[in-house]
Amino acid sequence: MKEDHFLYFAYGSNMSCTTLKKYCPTAEQICVAQLKDYRLDFQFWATIVPDPSKHVWGVVWQIHNRDIPQLDYYEDVVNNLYRVIQVTVETSNDSNMICRCYEMTSDFTLTQALLPEQNVNIKLKQDAIPATWYMKNIIDSAVGAKIPDYYIDELKAVPTKECAFRE
Repeated sequence: MKEDHFLYFAYGSNMSCTTLKKYCPTAEQICVAQLKDYRLDFQFWATIVPDPSKHVWGVVWQIHNRDIPQLDYYEDVVNNLYRVIQVTVETSNDSNMICRCYEMTSDFTLTQALLPEQNVNIKLKQDAIPATWYMKNIIDSAVGAKIPDYYIDELKAVPTKECAFRE
């Protein structure tokens, strides 16, 4: 890894180079990898949840440290939507990498700050059904990153719902 850089494991829409480079212009894709003992879950947006019988595929990015504030801003760390965690992922050649990752907090509430045009105060819940447009974004990102086909099939099997709210 380059000096002054960190590794970031993305498992949702940030698997997309186009999406991630909007706020992390120094991002370089290193490889695809799997996070063992976790499953993908949704509380409107994607998150990871400990589960010893599952794993989550994603992309490992190398990003310059100067992009951390933008990444934290995008993941809404300041408003407690996501928190930073450190995870160990396994690459396709069985090597391990320690990466920065984001996990949704359990106590986040959508507020007027996020949806100023609406008067909302919605408590997010575990196992929520993702929006169709959002799940399509994740699937397209996984395909573009060359995530294994069987996992893409699992993503395609996730139930979705129509939702007017867009990121």
